[in-house]
Amino acid sequence: MCTPKARLFWAFFYLVYFVQVGSLAIFQSKIQDLEHGDKWLGRQS
Repeated sequence: MCTPKARLFWAFFYLVYFVQVGSLAIFQSKIQDLEHGDKWLGRQS
């Protein structure tokens, strides 16, 4: 199991996984910022 190829595969797998989770979190926070921004604009006008 711990052959170099398997290690490379798991490293790649975790890299992709963390990138997806990170981009999802950034995406969600951006959506929340947009929602707050809309409320703020609605309150101002």
